Amino acid sequence: MTVNIRGTEVRLSFSFVFVLTLMMALCQESIVLMCVCASVMHELGHLLFMKLFAERIISIDFGAFGVRIERRSKANLSYKKECIIALGGIIVNLVLAFPAIMYYYFMKSQTALMFSLINLFIALFNCIPLNILDMGRALRCLLMLKYDEARTDKKLRVLSLICVNALAAVCVLYSAFICVNPSLIAVTLYLYVITLFEKWS
Repeated sequence: MTVNIRGTEVRLSFSFVFVLTLMMALCQESIVLMCVCASVMHELGHLLFMKLFAERIISIDFGAFGVRIERRSKANLSYKKECIIALGGIIVNLVLAFPAIMYYYFMKSQTALMFSLINLFIALFNCIPLNILDMGRALRCLLMLKYDEARTDKKLRVLSLICVNALAAVCVLYSAFICVNPSLIAVTLYLYVITLFEKWS
């Protein structure tokens, strides 16, 4: 499904709808809605800073494994601005988590606590320094201030491989000594495969 909003095409793929429907069937509806809300706000964080830096958004694609934003050009922005854009989603999730946890503290609302934890999880997950995640993209921008593209990509590849192997080890230990978590296994496997076979420019 495609919707045009002020010159920006917003596309919902079949895979996104399928995964969302599956989550609604397997998980508590309120938790799924909070996850979707926090994820949308995360992407709006990126869009907010893109708009602040006068970038034109061409399209937004919602897929099973995330959201892809296509914009006019990244060539006119400095690496520092690109870094801020990359961290925009994390910033918004942290900003949302704080009032939610304060509301829980004073009102003892379990919904507020859950919303806060979901936002914190999304923020912390994107802080893993993999090139496909926000922190990895931010680190790339910072490294490009000091190194050329080839050296930057080499350093990020080494760091990503270390992180993804550490994540895989945590997943194995968690499954062996605590419990088997299908979601953790699926996310770890996805990140592992993407990191190993990603084409580095």
